[in-house]
Amino acid sequence: MPRDIAFPRVFKAMGWIALAGLVPLSSACGASTGAASDGPEPLPDDTYRQVIEQGTDPALVYSIEIPGFEVAVQSAGVVGGSDYAVTYVPTDPPLASQVYLEVRDGSYGGARCKRDPLRGPDGGYSTLVESCEPDASGWYRSGDDWHEYVARHAEHHLVVGGPPAVERDVLIEAALGARHQDGSMPSSSTPATPMQSPTTRGDLPGTGDGAPVDPHGSNAPGG
Repeated sequence: MPRDIAFPRVFKAMGWIALAGLVPLSSACGASTGAASDGPEPLPDDTYRQVIEQGTDPALVYSIEIPGFEVAVQSAGVVGGSDYAVTYVPTDPPLASQVYLEVRDGSYGGARCKRDPLRGPDGGYSTLVESCEPDASGWYRSGDDWHEYVARHAEHHLVVGGPPAVERDVLIEAALGARHQDGSMPSSSTPATPMQSPTTRGDLPGTGDGAPVDPHGSNAPGG
C-alpha cells in the first residue's frame, strides 16, 4: 500500500481480521484483486492524475518493486519539463534509507555514465562518479554514499538509486522489473524503422524528362 496516511495499529489489526474472514468467500467466487505478485503496484488513480496535471509525460510514469519499501505518493511528480520522479521509503523503522526512481526522456550512453554526477543522499546531484560498469541492459554507477542503476529503454532511460544499505542486486532487479502505469513492460531497445518500398508509377515514361503521360493530350510522352 502506498504510504500517505498512517493508521493506528489497532485499526490495522482489525482490518486484517476482517480480510481474513473474507478470503474464503473471495476464493469461492473466483474474484481477483490484482495481487502484488503481478508486479509493481501502480500509483493510485488520484495521484496519477495529479502527476499528469503537473505536466509529466504519461509515457514516463513507472513503478518499481523494492522489498521492504513502499511508494511515498506525496513525492510523485514532474521533474524538469515533463520527466518523472518518485521516492520509495521503508515500510518499517529505521526510516533513514530511501530509494529514488527517476524516468527521463531521451537516450543515455557511456559518456553520460562517467560524466553526470550521481544524485547522492542529499538529492543535490553533486556526488562524483567513481565507478561506471555497463552491461547488456544499462549501467551500474557508484560514488561515495550512493549507487544507482540506469536502465536503457527505447526512447527514455530509468534510474533507480539509493544508499549502500540497499544492495546492488536489489537496485538492478527493481530497475529491470519496472512497469509502466498501465502494467506493461518497457521496450529495451529502439525499434527498427520499417523500410519503405518504392512506389511504382505506371504513368512515367522511360525517356524524356519524366513527366507523367497524359493519355488525353496530344503531346508526346515526356514532352
